[in-house]
Amino acid sequence: MNALRLTGDGIALIPIERINSLVVFSSSPTLLKTVEGWMRKLDEEVMTGQNVFIYPVQNVEAASIATVLNSLYATDQSSGTKTVSRTKTSTAKKTTAKRTISTSTAQPSSGRIEIITFEPTNSLVILAPPGLYREMVETIKRIDVYPREVLIEAIIAEVTLSDSEKLGIQWSVLNNITLGNKEYVTRTQSISGSTDIGTLSDSSPLLAGAPAGGLSFVLFRSDKLASMINALSSKSQVNILSSPRLLVRDREEASIEVGSDVPTATSTTSSSTNDTLTQSIEYRTVGIKLKIKPTINEERTVVLDVEQEVSSKGDNQQVGQEGNVYPIFTTTKAKTSIVVPDKQGIIIGGIMEQTKNKSSQGVPFLSSIPLLGNLFKYSVDTVTKKELIIIINPYVLASQTEADHLTKQFMSKLKNIKKLLKDNEDSISVPDLDEKDPAKTDEP
Repeated sequence: MNALRLTGDGIALIPIERINSLVVFSSSPTLLKTVEGWMRKLDEEVMTGQNVFIYPVQNVEAASIATVLNSLYATDQSSGTKTVSRTKTSTAKKTTAKRTISTSTAQPSSGRIEIITFEPTNSLVILAPPGLYREMVETIKRIDVYPREVLIEAIIAEVTLSDSEKLGIQWSVLNNITLGNKEYVTRTQSISGSTDIGTLSDSSPLLAGAPAGGLSFVLFRSDKLASMINALSSKSQVNILSSPRLLVRDREEASIEVGSDVPTATSTTSSSTNDTLTQSIEYRTVGIKLKIKPTINEERTVVLDVEQEVSSKGDNQQVGQEGNVYPIFTTTKAKTSIVVPDKQGIIIGGIMEQTKNKSSQGVPFLSSIPLLGNLFKYSVDTVTKKELIIIINPYVLASQTEADHLTKQFMSKLKNIKKLLKDNEDSISVPDLDEKDPAKTDEP
């Protein structure tokens, strides 16, 4: 009491917001009982009264939170969840709004709870006692958190294998992958098999190629990506088909498609009356398709559901006795589910394709002489084997700070590109990233 400087019938009230409590100090038992009586009356009055509260949801859909709140707090038959959406019929929307307002001004029963989702502003309209509403707000704050995202850096490359790599790329040339005190390699998984998650296992050398019809998964550090591509280029011919960068939310699917629509004759019909041929033409999309769905756990490990398809149009081929010519389409697909640590890359390989080509070479003019021309020309059968590899780097963004840091890195790369263009005296004009908008000025 001396520390609080209380003398005689003095009283001190200290609120503790963390536990929503009030500490009362007094040397008079009568004052303490009086304060306790008022607290009971005021607290009971606040708990039994009902009001309408509006809570703006920031990060997730309000309808999802409304479903959770309704399951937790709406226990009687009069309680429920409603949704108010923006529609083209403005008259009907105004009528609904008036009904909602009239509900808040009425004298509802003490047990009634209403949770309404207002979609135009992604807000929750809650009719509940203030004390219960405070509990709801604590629940909402735990659910309405910043959504985690994943930046996916992918490289889809086609590698032409040499004679010494008939079984696929020898991944051991890229050095062993060490995480901690162990070397890791993921197990081989069939392309047409299930999408079970590949597990990590100890291995001394990395996977040397892939068995026929199988995928090989190899982990590597993201900062070794450039040296890995250089190692592949030094031993084989590498053709980068696509290098997309996708930013996707946790448990959402991202997709990218790069290609063209190729007209294809699907059927040919001949008319006996006027000797005309009619062909039915359909367009078929060929190119690169990539679908990725990430799932982030609490340890920032990412489970990636990957679907990859690469298709191309080949040579034409005669079909049937009438000799109709139709194109050949080549499609390579891979579908799997893999586990990748944050900022660790992974290679998916073992998707191989083999093509055979026949060409003839000879001495001009002499090779075209009937019969004797065969002495001056020769035919060459070439077999080309290619392997499709997919390199994926996931970067987890769990906060706004991490997203801002990633943005700064990207802006820094753009500045380096601008500097490189200036050094080469390129004619391309790149705007100054630090230049202020002329329409905005600090002067009043």
